[in-house]
Amino acid sequence: MNPPVLRMGFLLRPGLSQEGEWGERIEERCSALGILVTKAGIDESLEARERVFRESDLVVVLGGDGTFLQAAVQAALCDVPLLGVNRGGLGFLTEFTREEFFLYLDSLAAGGYSLKERSLLDARVGERSLLALNDVVFTKESHLQMVRLRIVVNRREFCVVRADGLIVSSPTGSTAYNLSAGGPILEPEGRNIVITPICSHSLTLRPVVLAPGAEVEVEVLEGNLVSVNADGRNGISLLKGKRALVSESRHRLRVVTNPDRDYFALLREKLKWG
Repeated sequence: MNPPVLRMGFLLRPGLSQEGEWGERIEERCSALGILVTKAGIDESLEARERVFRESDLVVVLGGDGTFLQAAVQAALCDVPLLGVNRGGLGFLTEFTREEFFLYLDSLAAGGYSLKERSLLDARVGERSLLALNDVVFTKESHLQMVRLRIVVNRREFCVVRADGLIVSSPTGSTAYNLSAGGPILEPEGRNIVITPICSHSLTLRPVVLAPGAEVEVEVLEGNLVSVNADGRNGISLLKGKRALVSESRHRLRVVTNPDRDYFALLREKLKWG
């Protein structure tokens, strides 16, 4: 058993400020269960979102995977569990439908819910540090030129990549950009790191799965500017000769999982595997 949820926060995708009859049902049921509710839009100020995390035992994200990603880093830093209700498209991270979440409220109030941890990636570029739930991506800023990147793993020479870029993915992010680029799918509770080139100039350069605890150093050997992005945001320019270090973060994200579906069922559903 986990602690009962007595304070519940809601972060909403833009355009979902009003959820109509369903939103009224949620607030009425929370009131009946003695759960205090705090709400904010995911696009509101940092102060408004911080208040939601500060005043909540659990934060519910209403939106798609993009909305969930926007909330994930703040949730990990505050050590507040997240629950995703899918109001977007694919929904790998937002496991609950609206009706499933409504029916699960009693279990949340009683502490009868299940939590799983997800690892995050920490990217250090000079004096700056970025956190990512899905991936850290190195991409060329010029559309007319490939980049050449030197990769060092655990202080040992690994390879030199000539490509459009490089994806360093967590297990959670293995079904995101990594999958589109031909990388493998990992179970999300693992701690491995995946290195996947983007449109490599060499046909033999394939994605590689690294052991838990690996450190990946990326140095720009050729290319005017390389952009370093964490979950598609916070781009930092990496100049020729400069390096970035990517490793597992000490922060972990706790996620409330849907008891009615396991990960393989989710893959079958979302990827249409039959």
